[in-house]
Amino acid sequence: MNAAREKDTMKKPNLYRVIGTLSAVLILAFVVTKSQRSVRAAPPPEGGIAGTVKLEGTAPHQRPIDMSKEPACAAVHKANPVTTENVVAGADGGLKNVVVYISEG
Repeated sequence: MNAAREKDTMKKPNLYRVIGTLSAVLILAFVVTKSQRSVRAAPPPEGGIAGTVKLEGTAPHQRPIDMSKEPACAAVHKANPVTTENVVAGADGGLKNVVVYISEG
């Protein structure tokens, strides 16, 4: 009977050591996550660019999108085929969905 009691008493210190170690790790993790401050960047200075981009000449022909692999879509758009819309120009030559890249200045 004494051997069984000795095994139980030997297991308890190991269990306490594991629980203590896990508690310390959890507390440390909590402290580290709470101590980190969030840094926010300053907002950019006010300013802007405005303008209109116009197309000189005639707009290129818009090619219809091939929907032959999707019969349901092809049937819906049979009367008015959907086009690629690579260039969308208005009657006055103004372009829609334009990205302007400024490389210097």
